[in-house]
Amino acid sequence: MSLARQALLSTAELIRCMEKDIHFLPTEESILEGVYDDPDTTSDNISYIMQISPQSQTVTLAVANLYLRQQIIFERI
Repeated sequence: MSLARQALLSTAELIRCMEKDIHFLPTEESILEGVYDDPDTTSDNISYIMQISPQSQTVTLAVANLYLRQQIIFERI
C-alpha cells in the first residue's frame, strides 16, 4: 500500500517491487531504476514476466482486497 501511495504503479510493477524487496521509492525515477533494471524487462512485457513470479498471487490478492474495500481505484491509462 505504501508503494501505491508513492506513485502510479501497475500490479505487475508492484509484483516486481516485492520480488526485489523494494518498499520505498524516493522518486519516480527510482521506480524505473528499480523495476526496469535489466534489458529484458520493459513496460510492454512486464505483465507477462510477472505472471510466473512467486509473488504474483500474493500481490494480486492484496490488490483485489484493497479494491473491494474501496481503498484503491483502477485507472485506465
